Amino acid sequence: SSRAMAAALHGKRSVAGISTVYNFVHMTASFSRRADVSVRMQSFFVVTPCGGSIDEVQQTVCSVKDVAAARPSTAFQHHLVFNNGLTPDHMLATEQSNYQCKITDLGDVASRAQARNVALDDLAAASAKGLVCFLDAGDLLLNEGAIEQAFDDLDRLPPLTLRAFAGRIVGANLSSARRPRPLWTRKVGNPFFIGATFISTELATTTRFSEGSKEDWKYWLELLELDPHIELRNEIAYEYQVVSVTDHLRKKQRLLRTQYDFFADYLGYGHGIRTTLSMIAHIALAGGSWVRRLPLPGRKPQQ
Repeated sequence: SSRAMAAALHGKRSVAGISTVYNFVHMTASFSRRADVSVRMQSFFVVTPCGGSIDEVQQTVCSVKDVAAARPSTAFQHHLVFNNGLTPDHMLATEQSNYQCKITDLGDVASRAQARNVALDDLAAASAKGLVCFLDAGDLLLNEGAIEQAFDDLDRLPPLTLRAFAGRIVGANLSSARRPRPLWTRKVGNPFFIGATFISTELATTTRFSEGSKEDWKYWLELLELDPHIELRNEIAYEYQVVSVTDHLRKKQRLLRTQYDFFADYLGYGHGIRTTLSMIAHIALAGGSWVRRLPLPGRKPQQ
């Protein structure tokens, strides 16, 4: 099983001393050594900020490698950006012909936005071509048809392309699918699931994640300003794990102030009736979704 981890890694300190980049042994089977093959291969770039636990990171790595094993015609490049003091010292991996892993260690920097931006900078510098997915540590990439649909006719689409898929939220007595929301609601609720949205590299690298809360929502809005080709689809692309539904909802409640600031300051609505109405609409949209997901007696989990 690809979930059985065993290998070694070696490191090279960057000149600036800002970060340490490690390469797994299996990177020796690099895409450059298979130029004749890579020309025909599609490229899928996965960006994972790693600031929690090694177990969460390895769960995510295993899920990506499982999908890669099922799609030998796709070259997977996984950017693991360690931050928040978590180190890659005990990170293990096995060799896989179409899976390449790059690890960057930002040390004590505690910023998921900066971790994602480091990977985006790498992709921009390499003029990478393919699709980008942002998959947080602990979440799982799934092989349930979304990636196949993401690459369908991709070469015939405009360079700036975004395909948003559904995500599965799972927890104790909870299994619910969240589909991408209609674009007309994009300034009321976060339109896309971060791990279920596949973006062309040309589009993904046009902007960066901002610091602070709602960073993924702000990122989507900036991409949408460029008027890209957008498709909203129902195939499930990834699994988002909720350890405790109660704790998750309490966290959402504590973030109501930052949501108010998002409307008032980031969107520029000010501190008047427009922000108040936006808050009401947001709570109705997001709260209603969670009420439908709650594991109530006699209710079957949503699929």
